[in-house]
Amino acid sequence: MEGVTKGAIVQRRVRMRGPRRVKANRLTPVERETLRLVAEGFSNAAIAARRGVSAETVKTSVCALLRRLNARNRAHAVHVAWQPGHLP
Repeated sequence: MEGVTKGAIVQRRVRMRGPRRVKANRLTPVERETLRLVAEGFSNAAIAARRGVSAETVKTSVCALLRRLNARNRAHAVHVAWQPGHLP
């Protein structure tokens, strides 16, 4: 396997596995609430105002949520959440 980097092998394995499934009961209450507000179309600033935290905290929460759901963006996170076994 000359010329193949370890990173390339890891990336290929990740692609082969497909999307990671995170059950709704594995999301924390804060993650579920954040996802609900994202699904309703709220901005980070609006979510921050509702939760009583800073916009940076919400940004961090959304980024963590995207990683947990293996989502590319906010819209994809909502799409993933509507799949069977995720949030209702």
